[in-house]
Amino acid sequence: MTNVCERWAIDHTNALQGAWFNGVGFETWENVWGTWNGITPRDGEQIRRLHVLLGFLGGRGYLQSQEWLPHSGTDQPDAVFASYWPLKSSAAWTVRKTPLN
Repeated sequence: MTNVCERWAIDHTNALQGAWFNGVGFETWENVWGTWNGITPRDGEQIRRLHVLLGFLGGRGYLQSQEWLPHSGTDQPDAVFASYWPLKSSAAWTVRKTPLN
C-alpha cells in the first residue's frame, strides 16, 4: 500500500488530506533517524479519524479500482475536491462520475 510520508513536517494536515483524497495510508513517523518529531494532539486525532474511514472504506473495496478517477466532479467544483473509485458490484452509494474540466 502507498503511504504519504512527511517525515520533517510539524503540521500534518495537508498530508492527511492528501492521503484521504487519494485513498492511501499515512506514515506516522515520530522518531526520524534518532530525532524526535512528535505527532501533535490535533494531528493524532486526525490520524485516528482517518484510520477509521480508510479502514472501513478500503475493507469494502471502495478505495481499490483500476478505473480510479482523481478530481472527480462534485456539486461544488470550486470548493469540494473528490476522487471516484468505481465498484465492480453495485454500491450502496451513488456518486457523480463527471470529471472536472
